[in-house]
Amino acid sequence: MIKSNLRRGVLSTAVAACVLASGIGMAGVASAANNFPLGNVQQDGNADFATTVKTTTVTRLAGNDRISTAIVAAQSRAWGTNKDVNVVIARYDDFADALSAGPLADALDAPILVTNSNVLDTRVKNELVALGLNKNGKARNVNVIIVGGQGAISTGVATDIDAATGSTSFRIQGSDRYETSVNVSKQTIDVYSTTPGAKKVVNVFLATGRDFADAMTAGSAAASNNGVVILTADTVVPAQTQRFLDRLVNTLPAGYDLASIVTVGGQAEAAAEDADAHYTGSDRYETAALLADHYFDFSGNLSSPNTQNVAIASGHTYADAVVAAGYIANADGPLLLSNPNVLNGFTKSYLEKNEIAINRAFVFGGQATLSLDVTAQVKSALAW
Repeated sequence: MIKSNLRRGVLSTAVAACVLASGIGMAGVASAANNFPLGNVQQDGNADFATTVKTTTVTRLAGNDRISTAIVAAQSRAWGTNKDVNVVIARYDDFADALSAGPLADALDAPILVTNSNVLDTRVKNELVALGLNKNGKARNVNVIIVGGQGAISTGVATDIDAATGSTSFRIQGSDRYETSVNVSKQTIDVYSTTPGAKKVVNVFLATGRDFADAMTAGSAAASNNGVVILTADTVVPAQTQRFLDRLVNTLPAGYDLASIVTVGGQAEAAAEDADAHYTGSDRYETAALLADHYFDFSGNLSSPNTQNVAIASGHTYADAVVAAGYIANADGPLLLSNPNVLNGFTKSYLEKNEIAINRAFVFGGQATLSLDVTAQVKSALAW
């Protein structure tokens, strides 16, 4: 169910007053400090797909494990410019720090790679070296953003990353997942403010930080709307999140407005009942489909010259969703979820509604994660 209202009781009075003053928001009175070092290496748009990625077919992006799946996904596109490429790296065995990384990856046109916490996986090292060469085989800068503290990605791994790229990585962290999401979002807003032609608004998507599904699916919707994903502690707004909301309007870049605060999933709705809108389904699958219906209704946009893309990941495990969220955010499409052995009905309905406009579909993970039957059912829903 999608519910909208403009009562702001559970959000801070500071945010409420600023938002209600104009109906949707007002410009901040002070510019945020632009301390993100990648502001001068913004990319030119979405990365081109490799020739192996065909239209009107389902492309499975999968490796032998979650680390190699992320690499396969990265290799399916041509990232960066002749001089620079950006990469986001998170730990492979937990989702907490990566929950808000999708919009940042999109803003920087960066793939998301994952590695062990204490050892830089050799495959990731090799991929970083490969990304250091542009399409003409000439060296370029590899700008790595590490998401999470030293417990997530150790200083030793960071040192090895720097050795592989010849550059100094940039770490975004917090004392916990909530503060990390706030700090990732602050840097994302900084990138928005330095991107030519960007919309002068920021949208906030609230989702629980204690599970992966709602935050991951919120990421693609946020990325397409100059948005950020901020975490709740299930039905409670933690102190770090509340402070971010309290100060947001007055710390936005000059000329920027706070457009909306919305919740994704039942836990976040309970934490912030007076947000502008709620996207809450009967389960995570319907919640993802509700977001896609609202932010990616391709069926009403058939005149668009852009190929429309969708990604489908398992709703049972976070392993591939971490990578899928950033990947499809970079392809201007929604992240949908499915059961392992049968295409979820809410996901199927969305695909059928938009089948005329959708030209690429990506399934993340091996057959044990999403079976061949799921792939066949995706094809059928899209009439391919």
